Amino acid sequence: MKLSFAIASFFILFVIPAAGGLFAETPEVGNTPSLLKHFPQDGYDETSLRYFPTATDYETLVGKSKPAYLDTEYDMEIAQARYSLEDHSGILFLLKFPTPELAEDYYDNLALPSAKVKDDISVYARNVGPLVACLEGDFDPPAADALLKSIKFSGYSVRWDHDQRQAKAIWGIPVSILGAVVNSLVFVMALSLVSILLGTAVGAGRFALNEFRSRRKPEESHFTRLRLR
Repeated sequence: MKLSFAIASFFILFVIPAAGGLFAETPEVGNTPSLLKHFPQDGYDETSLRYFPTATDYETLVGKSKPAYLDTEYDMEIAQARYSLEDHSGILFLLKFPTPELAEDYYDNLALPSAKVKDDISVYARNVGPLVACLEGDFDPPAADALLKSIKFSGYSVRWDHDQRQAKAIWGIPVSILGAVVNSLVFVMALSLVSILLGTAVGAGRFALNEFRSRRKPEESHFTRLRLR
């Protein structure tokens, strides 16, 4: 994709020649921001693509028309594009944070509408490593699930949410807690085994030492001396 650019005050705008989609300032001039590579291809409308390197840029350009669930107080990159899949359409926002921990914090505090926003519009969200994806449109849960699950970020665990949050558990106990308990038990067992072996070695050593002394001085092995005053 060929990009041309023009310098504006304090930021650079890229123009996609054949599409007309607008880009704000990018980390490296002439290179496509890595965030844009995470947009799913199915139903993707490239002409609607918009990128903002900071939340401040987004706030400046969009202003009061921004969705309520986008909190521009966070340090993040923002990109958006329109999607059309079968009879469904809407806008997908990708938010990229400096660390997965910040993304998880944003995701945990994400204020999604509990009901449809207006008409047949709903909002869905998903956390993938340092990415948070927000999908707004007339998508039903299965269609939204399919689209959001296609967003990948290698090297990080995936979390999915829209009243469908599922934590891995065994016998009703989260795997992370079970893992900690098992590791603790293994450590205690290993420590106990080391203590037994060490005690056995010390006992055997004392026994061998006593045997050695009794062989050198047999008379001392038959009497117990008491010193009385």
